[in-house]
Amino acid sequence: MAESDAANVLALRTAVDVSRDGIVIVDPGGDVCFANPAWLAMHGCQVLDHLPEAAFHTDAQLALDVRLLARELTRSGRAQRKVGHKALDGRVFDTWTTAAPLGSGGRVEIVRDLSAEAVPDAALLLERNVFLDSVVSRGADRKERLRPLPPRRGRLLHPSGSRRAPGRGRNRRSRGADPHRPWAPLASYQEDPHLRRPG
Repeated sequence: MAESDAANVLALRTAVDVSRDGIVIVDPGGDVCFANPAWLAMHGCQVLDHLPEAAFHTDAQLALDVRLLARELTRSGRAQRKVGHKALDGRVFDTWTTAAPLGSGGRVEIVRDLSAEAVPDAALLLERNVFLDSVVSRGADRKERLRPLPPRRGRLLHPSGSRRAPGRGRNRRSRGADPHRPWAPLASYQEDPHLRRPG
């Protein structure tokens, strides 16, 4: 075996060993012939002694989940579905299983424990609820401390955003503003003869 091939095999073995998902190989006879540490821990095993696949499923799971997985694998060449499993201590849990056939007639499965997935979700939900409660309580305290502002007197706003009020009544003409353009700038002394200074 070339050095590059040996390095690839070592890298693949390392990835399988450290995988969070369980990886298992089932031979054509229905025995589990390989399982990575995650799969062993999932099922409460210390070492694998070529136990039959039926040891890790209930009768109902074998009759429904495992049978449907095998049917889909035969029909499509690949299968993905929810499959129930049973640990050696009798604990039953659901998994999401991806299966693919092997050239020898067996199959390889990648198994994710759905019950383990629910643990961080519950923790995140609890953390989110605590955070929301703290925000609501701080908002309630702040609302009690605040006093309502007195009502403001309404003022017209210039279209440009200025708070300058338009001229009113006779002052508008006396100040040189165009009565038809209340927002027009005031006329200068040179533009309006009524406002010119004597002399």
